[in-house]
Amino acid sequence: MQRELFEELHVQAEPKKLLSTLEHEYPEKRIRLHFFACELPRLARVIPAEGQEIGWFTVEELLQLELAPADRIFAETSFSGT
Repeated sequence: MQRELFEELHVQAEPKKLLSTLEHEYPEKRIRLHFFACELPRLARVIPAEGQEIGWFTVEELLQLELAPADRIFAETSFSGT
């Protein structure tokens, strides 16, 4: 995970806690996602490697974004009502 975060976002992140594991079935495949709370170094700059848009969002803003189906399930079950 640390290698992937560095490759995709050029950030050194330290996983701190497993928040959830979610399995989701798409028509062509079944996936398992592991969601972690991570700690970023002080003053870390997140730089997307492939020009993706990134941002920090409130819970309300997050739930308004177009998310992949499995990501939406995690967001709705983890953050609804907070």
